[in-house]
Amino acid sequence: MKRSDSVNAFAMLAALAIPVAFALSTRNTAEVTSLAASEIRYEVPVVDGPHGLSVEDAGGNIVPIRRYERIVVASAVASSLAVELLERSRISAVSAWAADGDTFGHRYESLPQVARADDLETVLGFDPDLVLVHSIGAPAWLARLHDLDIAVFDFGSMTGVDAFVEDALQLGVLCEVQERAGRYVDSFLTRLATVAGDIPVGERPAGIYLGSIGGQLYGGTVGTSYHDVLLAGGLEDAAADEFTGWPQYDAADILRLDPDVIVTGSGGANTICNGVGLARLRVCDASGRSGGGIVEVPDDLIADPGAGILEAAEFVRRAVHGSPVQNTESLNRED
Repeated sequence: MKRSDSVNAFAMLAALAIPVAFALSTRNTAEVTSLAASEIRYEVPVVDGPHGLSVEDAGGNIVPIRRYERIVVASAVASSLAVELLERSRISAVSAWAADGDTFGHRYESLPQVARADDLETVLGFDPDLVLVHSIGAPAWLARLHDLDIAVFDFGSMTGVDAFVEDALQLGVLCEVQERAGRYVDSFLTRLATVAGDIPVGERPAGIYLGSIGGQLYGGTVGTSYHDVLLAGGLEDAAADEFTGWPQYDAADILRLDPDVIVTGSGGANTICNGVGLARLRVCDASGRSGGGIVEVPDDLIADPGAGILEAAEFVRRAVHGSPVQNTESLNRED
């Protein structure tokens, strides 16, 4: 499954239970099949490379499938997948950015860290047989590793649920843990589907994601993890009809959208409502403070285009709709 034409994982989310089958097939593809109402299949192409069956990464490099034992994970998203799918003994180092997170940092306890993906000497110090990266964009760095016969797999861009699912499946095939990867994807998508599965689409408030860097307001809509968080958390993305990706907004854009809910990072409410002209938003009160329609999601969740999507969506769901009401009928029914 190419990232550029990947199946939209949210097509699966209408079903609250999503059994997934995952196997290396005779057609030289690793397949994941959703058994939802309309069957959807994820495929990880497997090619015959110079060193046997291989997977092609986002940069077109052919990386052989094998049981790698000294893996350096120089990406936060890939680090979260590595600790889920691989034995810790096979992980030589993880991304320092992932290990520093407040929510998931404990998962990386005792694992060495790499501060920067392009810190070649640190990476080589772990004597890796595989290095995992996301969009490294450093040809000389990659060439040096290739010259040393060290496998490098570049997952490409990090754009949300579709990309995260693909990353998990590719890692599963590459490192010979495909069944484990299939179970993980099944669990992730099933949980994501249930976050706001009880909120009818026509009754969902309109929301946007809004952040601020150096005084510049920017959003995150179709094609980003922010869009996925909004939908999974029980909102309609009010920016989706007009914008894509990570648009830069001016005050007029935001006033025109005037959403019911704004999702932002920690401390974002005051920045938004104190912005020039933005106090007139319905989510702000007359004194320039949040009137209750702004949801501040912890930074390490809302900025995570991988596993954090699920936690961020659950945070939004609770803030906007409250916790789901559990059906206790079956618990109280007499046999």
